[in-house]
Amino acid sequence: MKTSFRSLLLITLFTALLPSTSQAYTRGVYDNPGLARYEAKVMGDLIDQLYAATVLNQLWEERTIHEEKKTAFQQLIQQNQMEIQTLTKWLQEWYGVTHEPRLRGAIAQQARSLSRLSLDRFEMRFLLAMIRHQNRTALLAEQAGIRARSSYLTQFVPGLATASKGQADSLTQWLCYWYQICPRAVRP
Repeated sequence: MKTSFRSLLLITLFTALLPSTSQAYTRGVYDNPGLARYEAKVMGDLIDQLYAATVLNQLWEERTIHEEKKTAFQQLIQQNQMEIQTLTKWLQEWYGVTHEPRLRGAIAQQARSLSRLSLDRFEMRFLLAMIRHQNRTALLAEQAGIRARSSYLTQFVPGLATASKGQADSLTQWLCYWYQICPRAVRP
């Protein structure tokens, strides 16, 4: 079997790069790099999801006309920030991966759209958006719990899923009470 120079070069480059790309994952809690990559990706996705909720909750805090709910959203912001710190720390410690929270395109667009609405329309649209967001977070956490193997992560994600579902239910109740919009379910 004849091996070309180009093939040898590619194999050499791949082999040289392999330790640096997989090293962070093998420093983690597993010897299974595929599972480690999966958990690292999920943790990054959860960080971004929690960051998006924080940004949206800050928008509520700035624009709401229902003052009595500001405290609840301030608590959610603090809780999300603590969860982001926890996941960021685990991601760095277990896998050597640094992840800066970021707003993804659709969420960034949604935040811009919400910030442009009049105050009376803002709350209704915001609640619908946050219900959807919380349901999406719960779904992501549930899916993560199926494959995750890290004991810390498997303990963390069910609580996140339950909390997100509870928040979606509370937001649905507010929407029903204030605006008489009572959806049975809001899809993620």
